Amino acid sequence: MLRRFFVGVCCLFALCPADQSVYTPIGFSYGQDYNKAREKSGFILGGGIGLPSATTQSLTFHRFRDVSSYGFHLLFGYQDFTSKFTPFPFNYFGARVLLEFYNTYHLTKQKAFNSNVLSIGYDLLYDIFPNKAQTFGLLLGVNIGMVRIQDFQSFSLSFGLKFGFSYAFSTKHRLEASYLIAESGPLQGDRFYFYSPYTINVTYTYLFAMPFKK
Repeated sequence: MLRRFFVGVCCLFALCPADQSVYTPIGFSYGQDYNKAREKSGFILGGGIGLPSATTQSLTFHRFRDVSSYGFHLLFGYQDFTSKFTPFPFNYFGARVLLEFYNTYHLTKQKAFNSNVLSIGYDLLYDIFPNKAQTFGLLLGVNIGMVRIQDFQSFSLSFGLKFGFSYAFSTKHRLEASYLIAESGPLQGDRFYFYSPYTINVTYTYLFAMPFKK
């Protein structure tokens, strides 16, 4: 009887694969999440438009009423969901490093002027249902760069903050709605200015390259 038991145990080990972790629920979930995270990682290219959000705007000591602001923006960078750029769990959280350009036109009753922002940005991304084919998400970003405001200042150092929502309708295609809260920095060398494009930015990004190997 004891000999039959040992023979059965030996047969069981012989039939089991060497790497059993892949077939356990935890191991399978980990592998599935990481593979999905890799699919969502790579170089991205995007662009979009800025739509009016506020009719009253201010720039330092200047206040403008009955304003309509429109614009366009472009971005290029690298997006990663495998925890290269963030300490948070992969697949659920991602991050991207971007080179961004914003061009905004402000139409007022007093005058019309435009602004340009060229910056390097970091966005933290969160996908609510990361393993679904489509998912909603959130984003929070910061940037640093240069801003030029027509008739008010030449290019100057700027710091910005943005937040928004996203909708990924595949691993390669993502649609976003975000708001650039502020672009601020030294005005004419010694004063501090607070400036915002006051636009709701609708952005489309396309993932067009494979991720780096880890």
